Amino acid sequence: MIDQREFILALKFAAHSMAKNDVRHYLNGILMEFNNSGISLTASDGHRLAKIDLIFDHELSGSHILSGENVSQILKIFPYNSKIDSQILIEIKGGKIHFSNFDMYGQGASICCGLIDGKYPDADRLIKEHIAKEDKPGAAVNPLYLEEACKASKFIGSRFNAAKITSKGTENSLLLEFTSRLGCMDGNALVLIMCMRT
Repeated sequence: MIDQREFILALKFAAHSMAKNDVRHYLNGILMEFNNSGISLTASDGHRLAKIDLIFDHELSGSHILSGENVSQILKIFPYNSKIDSQILIEIKGGKIHFSNFDMYGQGASICCGLIDGKYPDADRLIKEHIAKEDKPGAAVNPLYLEEACKASKFIGSRFNAAKITSKGTENSLLLEFTSRLGCMDGNALVLIMCMRT
């Protein structure tokens, strides 16, 4: 079970980098990677990448891609409400992923989502490549991508205590890193924006 508020905010944060109508169908969704400490949500449209880690106890494993349509449905069915203390149960059965919640009054909702086949880009490799390069000023990025990243950060802003921006020059990328020590967002959130070719 994961805190509904934290999960929905993280999903909204990642979704801003999700592709829309890309021929690489797997980019039209969000990669959910279950690991020993929780879950990583990653989205990319090939020009930018968002990744956020959530810490929670679970017995799930593997990597699964949710379609953009399913992400939209989840956000409608489980809206963010700071006053409702609710948990979301995530289960993987028969090649599908199930999300359900129940509040303290026994009220709840559920959705069953099919998964997308495909190999998602290796976000950790891209991030490590960015970090390994020498810091240089002057990243030339699409201003709309930077604006959308800033808007997406409002979903997680109050849960993160610092934002760090690094540039690797005009031919590489710009990395926005957010660090936290609050709730299950006891990890990192980041946005990697590829620079425009000049």
